[in-house]
Formats: sequence, C-alpha cells, structure tokens
Amino acid sequence: AEFVCEDAKSLDKKIDSPFTNADEVKSFLTRGDYYVIGGSGLTSPVLIKTTPYKVPYKAGKPKELYSDVGFRLAFSSPHKKLSEELSTLLRKSYLID
Repeated sequence: AEFVCEDAKSLDKKIDSPFTNADEVKSFLTRGDYYVIGGSGLTSPVLIKTTPYKVPYKAGKPKELYSDVGFRLAFSSPHKKLSEELSTLLRKSYLID
C-alpha cells in the first residue's frame, strides 16, 4: 500500500523549487488530503485495493495509523504526443548499442 495525494500539481512544482528545510516539508504535507491505496499481505481481504481510502486527520495528525504503507515519489508525466516521446527516446545514447 502507498500514500497518495490529490495535489499533484503542487508536488510537480517542487521539481523546479525543491524544499530547503524540514519546516517547508511539514507545511507542504499538512495541507490537502491524503489517501492510502493498494495492499499487502497485511491488508484485510475486504478492502478494495484499487480504491483510495482517505486518511482521517484531527488537529493536523492522522487519527489512524497504517502498517506496511510506504511513500513512492512520483510526479505527473508531461503530456506529449507519442511521436515526441518516441523521438526523445531514440535520441538517448544509452538506449543505442
């Protein structure tokens, strides 16, 4: 299982202006809604693993804790035409023998 957020655009902006200290990270993470999605061997079989479940907060802290839930740093992909993506890939020297 993984944590996910709705505010992907704000997270994407951090590529060009990364966090400079822990307070900035805390401020960013305490705004917006977060969800848990997916599952593992510890997940209840009644949960639907493709449904994002909202993490309930009270006073800025999660009301529930989750075992075996991780973070995966992922950014939205740029929207390019397939031909542009293919052209970019073909120009990468490490892909060519």
